[in-house]
Amino acid sequence: MLQMKKPDGNLLFNVLTVEMICAVCKEAGKFDCKHVNKLPPWKTSERQDLVKTLMANDAAMFQREQLGIVTSSDTAAFDGAAIDRFSLSRSTITGCTIEGNDVYVAYDPCGGGASAAAIVMGFVDTVTRQFVICGANAKQLSSDGAQENFIKSNIQELRALPAMGNTRIIGIIESNFGGNVGASRIGNILSEFTPVRIMTGDSTNQKRAGVITTDVVKERCVLFCHVCRREESSV
Repeated sequence: MLQMKKPDGNLLFNVLTVEMICAVCKEAGKFDCKHVNKLPPWKTSERQDLVKTLMANDAAMFQREQLGIVTSSDTAAFDGAAIDRFSLSRSTITGCTIEGNDVYVAYDPCGGGASAAAIVMGFVDTVTRQFVICGANAKQLSSDGAQENFIKSNIQELRALPAMGNTRIIGIIESNFGGNVGASRIGNILSEFTPVRIMTGDSTNQKRAGVITTDVVKERCVLFCHVCRREESSV
């Protein structure tokens, strides 16, 4: 909310920022700053020491309450810096051997509002046994047409990559929000880029498209990704 802007580009609110840390220490992540020693009139040194002691085990809350720093939630699945590095990386898939000639395309539809649709594409390298991510994207979508264009543009980029022109797409579509009907619609869009198979989590004989992801499944996926990151960094 502190950064929200009006249509004319000006801030929505008049913001007054008071931080008990200098710019140099803040950039370096040194939150025990000795350079700012003048407290605002509503704070006392005794209360500062009390708050520091009470929040010694909660770094984010200490930064907010003691230093006046605006912090985001610390419940994110992945470190923000790691995501930035991944987004800026330009790894090549040249020379990779695709196991089973399959490329996995996972798609998470947007649930409306500020949420975004996300797509991740990757394959298993037969030689290194690593899962290689060859595409990832996210975008807020407001219509079925926008969703179709988003999916098609990403799959077209996938097909244009080396050795990806004839690979079989294994579509993994989350059906938590739109149900099997929504997943079937997305599966139909993917079917234009044959050969395609759509994964099903339906335990009935209907084998409808779509996979429901539970909290347990998501936590296991996040844990698996963190394990892969640690193994890669140790090589």
